[in-house]
Order: sequence, then C-alpha cells, then structure tokens
Amino acid sequence: MSRKAQGALLLANPPLRLKRAGLYARLRDAIIDGTLAARQRLPASRVLAGEHGLSRSTVEAVYDQLMSEGLVERHVGRGSFVTALTQPAARAAVGPFASSLRPSERGTQLGADARGREPMRLRPFNAGVPDVSAFPHQTWERCLRQAARSMPSAWLNHCDAMGYRPLREALARYLAQFRGIRADADQVLVFGSTAQAFHALCLLLLDSGDRVWCEDPGYPNAVSILTLVGAEPVPVPVDACGIDVAAGKRIAADARMAYVTPAHQYPTGARMAHERRRSLLDWAHATGAVVVEDDYDADFRYRGEPLTTLHALDGGCRTIYLGTLSKSMFLGLRVAYAVVPASLAERLANTRALLDGFPPVHAQRALARFIEEGHLSAHVRHMRRAYESKLSALLEGVQPLLAQGWEVGPADAGLHVVLFESAPGEAARVARRVDMALRPLSNYAQRSLPRNGLSLGFGGLSIEEIREGAVQLCRRIGTSNPRRA
Repeated sequence: MSRKAQGALLLANPPLRLKRAGLYARLRDAIIDGTLAARQRLPASRVLAGEHGLSRSTVEAVYDQLMSEGLVERHVGRGSFVTALTQPAARAAVGPFASSLRPSERGTQLGADARGREPMRLRPFNAGVPDVSAFPHQTWERCLRQAARSMPSAWLNHCDAMGYRPLREALARYLAQFRGIRADADQVLVFGSTAQAFHALCLLLLDSGDRVWCEDPGYPNAVSILTLVGAEPVPVPVDACGIDVAAGKRIAADARMAYVTPAHQYPTGARMAHERRRSLLDWAHATGAVVVEDDYDADFRYRGEPLTTLHALDGGCRTIYLGTLSKSMFLGLRVAYAVVPASLAERLANTRALLDGFPPVHAQRALARFIEEGHLSAHVRHMRRAYESKLSALLEGVQPLLAQGWEVGPADAGLHVVLFESAPGEAARVARRVDMALRPLSNYAQRSLPRNGLSLGFGGLSIEEIREGAVQLCRRIGTSNPRRA
C-alpha cells in the first residue's frame, strides 16, 4: 500500500519528467505569488522525488537553494516550510507598490515620446531603413567567425572605451577616402549609435541651461537628449538651403552648440548651401560654439559627388562629426562613430565609460576586417544603385499627386523622401485618416511649420511594395480629401 504524501500539493498534472530547474522555478514562483502560503509545509524530499521522477539529492539541492534565498525554512525532524516573511513582501512587489511607481516630470515627457523607436513591421511608408535582404550575409558570417577564432582571451573581458583600435584606423581611412575627413584614429571613437554618441558629447560639453540650435523640423532624438541632459533645445527653422543661420543668430546668438544634418537634412532632405555652411562655421568660431554634424546617410547620394563635410571645411576646429554604419549595413549592427578634436578624445572616452563601459569587441573586429577587405565599399556601391531604383519607382508612383498640388521635396539622396502637402492641414489629415504607416513632418517639429508634408521611407521595401504602396497612397489621398470626395 502506497504511503500518502504529506505537505503542500505542489504540481497539478506535472510533466512526466521534471528537471531540477523546472522544479525550482515552480516552487519559487508558487511561494512568491502566494500560491504556497506562509508557514505551509512542503513535502518531504523523498516523497517529492518519488512523485516526480527525480533523485532525492536533486530535491534536496532545490530545497537548499530556496532556503539560501530566504524562501524556505528547514528544521531537522520537522520538515521544510514556506518562510513566513516572504508572502507580504511578494504581494507588495506585484501589487500596490508596482502601481505606485511614477516617472518624474522629465521622465513623463521622455517616456511618452516613441518617435525614436524603429518599426517592427515594415510597410509603406515607414521603411527608411536598410534593405537587409541584399546584405552579403555569408561574407559577414565569415568575418565574424574569423574574428572569434583570432580573438585573444584578454578581449573577452575588456575593450578600450574609445573602441577597437584597428576598427578606428579602418574608419579613419574610410572617411579620408570617401568623406574628405582627415583625422587620426585617436580622434575616432566607436559608439552603439549616433544618439549615444550625441548623448555623451552633450554630457561632456554642455552645462544645465545651455542653449543649443536644433533644426526645426529635425531629428526628435536630438531634442530629447538635450532635454535629458538639462540643456535648452532652440528650434531654428529650416528651408530649402538648410538651417537658417541668420534666424539662429536672432533667436539665440549665445547658443553653445548647433546640431545639424547638412548633407541631407532630416527629415526634409534639404542640402545646406555653401553660404550657410560658411556662415554657420563663422558663427561657431566667433562665439566659441561647437557644431555637431550628423552625417547619418552620407553613403547614399544619387546625383553628383558627395557634399563636402563641415568637418572638412573647418578642419575639425569647431566641428564634431557623427557617422553610422547602421544605414550602410544593417540596423542591428549598432555601430556608429564620432570624430572629435584630439584634446577631447580621452575625456569623451571617460564620459562614455560612465554610460556603458565600452563597446562589444567581437562585432568591431569583424567590421574592421569587413572594411579592410573592401566589402563595405562594394556593398555601398551595390545598394546605392538599388536604392536609386527604389526611389525612381516611388517618384513615378506618386506622379498623380503632383497634378493635385502635392510636391516632392529633394530626391537625390537617402532612404526617404518628403511629399509636401497641396493645402494647409492636408498632410495631417491624410496621416490621421489613411490606414497606412505615414508620418507628417509636424511629428518632427517643435513649432508649427509653414508647410507640412509626409515623410515616405522606402529603403527597406521592395520595388513591388513601393509601387503597390504608391497606388494605395494616391487612391486614399484622393478619397480622404473632402474637396475631391
């Protein structure tokens, strides 16, 4: 006759073969969520082992682990019991305490802004991201394998906060060849993103209350980062020639910094005119301000030569250059870089170390090899042709809208293009009413815009998806417009 188990009934319909980790997790969760009450007796280890096909030593090890965590008390001759103090604390953790947590005023503002998050599902027209289907995966996998095989054991524990030096050397050569930037590897720092690099720069260069010029409309993450560090973002209007430097001087001549995207203004696509560039640099030299140049998609210009960078014009005296390989390769790479004056490099590395220590070395080693073997430049050339074809398909597809008064913005670079509205309020109305992934320019602005529009990202879409999306957009804009309904 079998002996009846004594103690708590633990597992209804347990699996045929429960492992040690599974038993531990079920007991722990049952204790924490109150399923097993305080002071409740647990089955003897011999009984529990027999019921669930485990060795007695396995159950004893689980009980000992729970006891070491303060969840179980064990008494010789009496048995094992749920600790009396665990249940009230657990209830507080999952109940009223959790619901009472509230963000700060700043946290409420930042936490409500999801514009910096990339879409998980690409569809017309939220896809201003790289086309990963054309990436040379096998070549990259080979570089990763070789990087792992040749990596010294010391690199498993630590990497220079500035980044892996061979990668910084490769980036310095790449920038000299393709962007006209002359900088030593000791001036190049590797980051996880341009946003992270800008955050570190702001912490290093700005004090609370310092004013910073920001393009309006412009990159929302830059405004959020300035808010995060306690600086004051100053919206400066953008027109067809880029940021209006004269307006910036009128609004905040004493600003400590200007954040700009001169080669392909984000999001309007405007190119900063040479006169504006000279004026911006003259202002920076006269006032001691710093210009942060975000060259986020410089590899993809479809007409003419790449534009001269502010950094090249200035010689890096008052400019800091930010670049990323996420657009050139794939977003999941998470590799960006900053080119800074030599006097700031070590201090910026120290600041970066406070934020996240150092960048992971494995991908950096693989990337250095990928660049040095010529794969990056070859991939960029291939994708430049592919994106140009996609852009042509999009421009052709939206032609019917041009007859209705809509207007295409600059379309000679990048992975997105702007479609300016034909009448005030139309872009916002279309984005609100049309069941497509559309973002009006007003989403990127701090103040009201003289003319709104729709930002159409196409990089991550196929040509077929672009054409179909353009047909849908033309049809739905027509039906959403009350004047044509």
